[in-house]
Amino acid sequence: PQVRAQRPVSFNISNLRGAYRDNTRHKLHLHYTHGGLDSWFRYTRGGTTAVGRLPDHLTSPPESFLDAGFGYQQFSVLTQYKQEISDSLRLSYRFSYDKLDAEIKDFRNITPTQVRSYVESEYHARLMADQ
Repeated sequence: PQVRAQRPVSFNISNLRGAYRDNTRHKLHLHYTHGGLDSWFRYTRGGTTAVGRLPDHLTSPPESFLDAGFGYQQFSVLTQYKQEISDSLRLSYRFSYDKLDAEIKDFRNITPTQVRSYVESEYHARLMADQ
């Protein structure tokens, strides 16, 4: 469709930098410390809509831009415990877990329903002795 300056367009347009899929953005961080125990938890959900570059608007239909963008959610937790065994020996235990879930919807996909998504989980554990 043709677009003229100072006139309304005949199609919907995306909300540039709006929340991806209209999901509310969240960020939560909790931290707990007691004696030798130290733990924290974090959850984040975010993302944004995208509009694309001007050349893409000239070659792609306007509807293909409506849901374009990326979204993600991430969950992380870390727990550490420091234990004094004797005057000359201390142990430190640490465990962490991280999960990332991401989705990318590119307006240049062959069909509007194509979405690239992936999930990644990471575990880390550590035991250290200090003399």
